[in-house]
Amino acid sequence: MENTFILSIAVTIIYTILCFLDMRFLKKDVIEFKTQFRNSLLVFLSTLSGIYLINNMGNAANVAAENVSAFTGSPGF
Repeated sequence: MENTFILSIAVTIIYTILCFLDMRFLKKDVIEFKTQFRNSLLVFLSTLSGIYLINNMGNAANVAAENVSAFTGSPGF
């Protein structure tokens, strides 16, 4: 769980820096701090949710793959 927060924070920091550089050098436009903070918060929550879903869906897929009840061998007749 701790690695999830660290990864989410790292992605948010990188996103914020890239948005700042984009705003400063490419667009030459000023974005309000409130808007940038909201966007960064959405990136953090999206990253956190995505990692959580991948971890939980990955475990569900592994459990389903282990309990195969179909005939996978050659027929016995």
